[in-house]
Amino acid sequence: DIIASFDVNFVPGETYAVIASGLVGDPNTPFTLNVVEGTREAATSGDVDFIVNHGSTDAPAVDVIARGVATIVSNAAYGDVTDYITVPAAAYILDITPAGQNDQIVASFNADLSSLGGGAAIVFASGFLSPPTMDDPAFGLWVTLPNGTTFPLDVLSSTVEVAPEIASVATFPNPAGEYVFVDLQLKEATDIRMSLVDLTGRPVFRAEYDGLQEGRFLEKVPTADFAPGYYLLNVQTAGGSVYQKIVIE
Repeated sequence: DIIASFDVNFVPGETYAVIASGLVGDPNTPFTLNVVEGTREAATSGDVDFIVNHGSTDAPAVDVIARGVATIVSNAAYGDVTDYITVPAAAYILDITPAGQNDQIVASFNADLSSLGGGAAIVFASGFLSPPTMDDPAFGLWVTLPNGTTFPLDVLSSTVEVAPEIASVATFPNPAGEYVFVDLQLKEATDIRMSLVDLTGRPVFRAEYDGLQEGRFLEKVPTADFAPGYYLLNVQTAGGSVYQKIVIE
């Protein structure tokens, strides 16, 4: 069966990459093809050239930090493809954070590029920060080489899991209309910072709750003035963060 059809013009002699992203049948992040012109198949000896594609439909805009080296990607929103980045062929740890919030590491990956000297690659984010079901893939980073070889980067750590102070988190109704309830079960007393950001990384709601006690905490967040689409809820404690996708209709 045909999922979708697209008209594309390719220029003779040019090199392209075509990246599929989005969700089939989803009006907010529909299935699409991203055609990238001028893709490279090689780099200067000892270096690696690569572009980065943000393809995780429920993740906000992100920064990518080569730990101890530099921020290599800034404020990449869903669907963005960066310009080429050149780094020495070496082993790196890549930290993924919400854009401009580099103290909140969502996930860390081991990127051993030491064997790719003189080569090129496409690095893309895929999967869900908050998988809708157990069968849906979790957020990850993948690498594709010019010959088509594709492999995932090893996950070192992830704060997609519940923070240690939180026993459970639920949001309802979801999809939301005029409001959404955030229902937390706390294992111990804690302070909480809560934010809701859109897919560009723009915060639309922020609140702080100090001195919460063990047990249930229920908060009603008004959403009537927010544009329809996907949003990411971040609940942060001293021990970490938990993320959940919220759909506003």
